[in-house]
This record gives sequence, structure tokens and C-alpha cells, in this order.
Amino acid sequence: MPPTSFTFKGDKEMIAKVRAVGKKYPVKAKKALFRGCEKVMTRSKREFCPVDKGTMRSTGIVVADEKEMSVTLAYGGPAAPYTVRQHEDETLVHKNGKSAKFLEKPLMEAAPTILADIAKEAQFEEEDTK
Repeated sequence: MPPTSFTFKGDKEMIAKVRAVGKKYPVKAKKALFRGCEKVMTRSKREFCPVDKGTMRSTGIVVADEKEMSVTLAYGGPAAPYTVRQHEDETLVHKNGKSAKFLEKPLMEAAPTILADIAKEAQFEEEDTK
């Protein structure tokens, strides 16, 4: 089973702003996007991911696409079928960590501000180096 994926869809003005910053400062914008997603993954691992032996939590990764301005956040690796069930089955209860939606919840909580934060960070860093 493939890993669950999410695509941010925000208001048109914010997406346009991020695209403009991405065109003007492509390297900085990609780095800012990656760092923003790393923050989401770190929070997911610390606060949300269920832990028995730590195997699933250790598979959480953030991977930047070299050609596009996109980043993948994922759990799974060899444990993908197990991870998908843990993420999607809201009837499961865990002693350590939250139950289902352990990546989706922190990602959706970050969604209202992450695009603005990325645009601001990328633009600020570029201007700061002049």
C-alpha cells in the first residue's frame, strides 16, 4: 500500500506569493519549505506518532524534490503497510503517542501559517545576505 500523501491547497493570494518568492529566491524558498516541513515531522514524531518499540517513528522522513518546489513527508519504509494502518485506523489506541492521523494532524495544524512562514523566511534570508 502506498504511503498517504497530502497536498497543500490554500488561498490563491498566498500560493501566488509563495510562487513569486520561489521564482525570485528559488534556493532559499526550497530550503525554507524543507525546514518548515522538518518542523512538522519533528512535532509529529515527538507529540503524535504512536510508539511501541520506536520502529515506525524512526521511519519518518522529509525529502525534497530536486527539480520541483515540493517536499514529501512520509512514514513507512519497510514498515509501510503497518504504518498506513496505524495512521488511518482511528479505532486503535496506544499507550505512548496519539493514535491515528499522527502525520496529518500536525500538518493540518501548520497549514494556515506554513506558506506565509516559508515566503517570509525565504525573502528575509535573501534580503539579509545583500
